[in-house]
Amino acid sequence: MPTNAVRFHRVLRATPEKVYRAFLDADAILGPCLLVDTDFHAVRRERRQGGEPVTRRPIHIGRNAWIQGKSTILKGVSVGEGAVVRWGALVAGDVAAGAVVMGNPAVAVARP
Repeated sequence: MPTNAVRFHRVLRATPEKVYRAFLDADAILGPCLLVDTDFHAVRRERRQGGEPVTRRPIHIGRNAWIQGKSTILKGVSVGEGAVVRWGALVAGDVAAGAVVMGNPAVAVARP
């Protein structure tokens, strides 16, 4: 169970159904990165008008994990304990504990 819950709200027009959520375990380090827990910003104009259901899944950052700057973590991703997400990585799937991932899409370059 995560020890800390961080809630992110949209700056404009924040409503209860537009609350963003990520869970950070103890000693996790977040550089200046992007956490995207929804696909709310659709490409098609009609989806941006509202009324379309939004799919959200929380993000979990494990104990002692390090998310480096300019990384993007997509919805539903879990970053395992002690894992490192290198600078600029795009993470669309889970990262194993102790792994080091980098690239777009992120791939493991080191494993425990």
